[in-house]
Formats: sequence, structure tokens, C-alpha cells
Amino acid sequence: MSERILIFGGGIIGLSLAVEMAECGNKVRVLERGRVMQEASWAAAGMLAALDPENPLQLQELSKKSIALWPRFRERLEELSGRAVPFRTSITLQGPRARMRLEKREGRILSAAEAAAICPGLTAEAREEYLLLEEKSLDPRDICAALPRAAVAAGVEIVEGCDVIRLLSGNNGVETATSQGSFEAEKAVVTTGAWAAELMPPDCERLGLEPRKGHIVTVRLPAGVALPVVIRTPEIYLVPRGDGRVVIGATVERDGFSKAVNHAVISRLIQDAAMIFPAIGEAEIVESWVGLRPGTADGLPVLGRIGENLFVAAGHYRNGILLSPATAKVMRGLLLGEPAGMRLEDFSPERGGC
Repeated sequence: MSERILIFGGGIIGLSLAVEMAECGNKVRVLERGRVMQEASWAAAGMLAALDPENPLQLQELSKKSIALWPRFRERLEELSGRAVPFRTSITLQGPRARMRLEKREGRILSAAEAAAICPGLTAEAREEYLLLEEKSLDPRDICAALPRAAVAAGVEIVEGCDVIRLLSGNNGVETATSQGSFEAEKAVVTTGAWAAELMPPDCERLGLEPRKGHIVTVRLPAGVALPVVIRTPEIYLVPRGDGRVVIGATVERDGFSKAVNHAVISRLIQDAAMIFPAIGEAEIVESWVGLRPGTADGLPVLGRIGENLFVAAGHYRNGILLSPATAKVMRGLLLGEPAGMRLEDFSPERGGC
């Protein structure tokens, strides 16, 4: 049976869920306070980092589920939007923290010399060893161009510039007053990322949903130099786009909703990246920016019910792009009363008192 679904937030989590719900026959409307795909989704690096040893162990099952869904999800985006969303890389070299050794979960351990054979120009002085991970990356700007088109093609209505003034949920559904009028639905989902706490009950405050600021910079490598793989350590990452550009990030800062760029921080990122891949020191800066990741107190997303007919899918921190296909499937199950297909207790809003 079709239902009317409201989704608050037009980032990758919200729009991926919108497409999922629309394609199973529901009438879906997305309300976005600004422009869709212009916040954390636009600012991301695009690593599908399911094997990152820095990820919480509780995230493994959801991450692996999402990785399995990504090839078909990407194909569907391209089919619906008519735009290409190519994978940019297929290998990651994961280094340990400075002056530490690797704690292996996945992949194959390489010496610095073996890693440099795969990635010419990698310095052997920065790390003694790396994990070789089969892990893909995309350019989020490709997704930002394709996903809104895909959503509209699937039948989703998108309302931009729509600030929520009041939100009420009850047995008869959800009502909301906004800057663009009133809307009603049978069910609604909060997917507003770093801003999610604004639409959630006060009891959910203990979840610690808040923005985690990250500085990021894109550089263009000197002519004749290429970076063929993602290089990632707990302190820094280098993500090539395949055309001479490399994205370098990212800091983790608690600075509220400030998106001001500190150029001293950008300089430090470039210096740190050059210690791993020295050609970065000769690269041209193309663009620098700040993203606001949606963090939580325990580093895990929040997926579940927070009121009568009101749900949340937020707090994906550094893994929104990775987790978007699996989150859409999980939330579809919760909205329609279908089996989730996996354990969700670690992501429940009730862990924070909701």
C-alpha cells in the first residue's frame, strides 16, 4: 500500500531514502532548508571506506551491507539521472598512526617499499607499513549532480528553501508548518545531518548529534605526476580524482556551525600530505572548503523511531556516502514494517534516551 512520506533534509541520506521509497510506490516529498546536496554531501571526499580500521566495530555489518548495494545503487542513479557517476579509484593504502604499527582487520600488510611500488612517489619515511585495501572512491560532485535528478525522475517532489517552523507527530500522521506553507504526511523522517537535533525530541539530546567541522583542500599535481590510489591514515587522507586533482583532508573540529575557512589549517593539511606524498608540496591549490559532518557521542548513526510516525536517519559522521544505500534499505524496512535484515540496536535512538 502506498503512503505519503515527508523527508526533512535533501542530502545523500535523505534523497537516497526518497528514491527508495518512491520506487516502491510511495508518494514522497523532500523539504530542504537550503539547496539539496549542498552541505556534507557536497563537502565529502567520497571514500567508500567500509574497511577503515578507525571505524567503530559496530559499524561493520551496516558498512558491508552498503558496499554490497553500491554497484546497483550507482547504476540506478545513472539510469534515472542520465549522468555518469564513475568510481575514481579502487585501491586504498591505509597507514597507521604516526610512529605506530598497524592493527590488521582486513586487507594485506605491505612494507613501505611494497606500497611505494604500487604508488610511485610515496615516501618510505612517513610510515613503515600500509594495509592494501580493495576499496573504491567516487567524486561526491558527481553524486550531487545525479541524485537530485534521479529523485525527480523516480517521482519525488523536492521543495528547496523550506525552513521548518513547527513539527507535530501523532497517531494520525505528521503535520509541519514551514516557510513555504503547511505539509502533512502519514510518516516523516528527519535526515538533516548536523542539524538533525533541531527537529528531534529534547530527550534525544544525549545522542550528542552535532556538527564536526572538517577543513578540506583540493590541489592539482605537477605535470607528469599521478596518484593512482587513495592514501589514508588516521590523521590525513589523499583522494585522487583521476585528472591530476587530489583532495586532502580532513580536520575534526568542534566549532558549532561555523564554515569559516582557516587558511593556516589548510597549509598544515598540505604540509602533512607532502610528508607522505612529496609531490603535494609542488601542487597548485585549486579549492579549499569546510564541511560539517553530523557527529554523535558514540560515533554511530541514529536510525529509528523518535515519535508517533516520526523517524530519524542521521549522525553518519564521515560515512554518509558509504552508508547511504544501506540506510535507505534499513529505513524502508522501519517505515513499512518490513524486516530490517540486520541488528539495529547499536543505532537505536533509544540509546540516547529518545
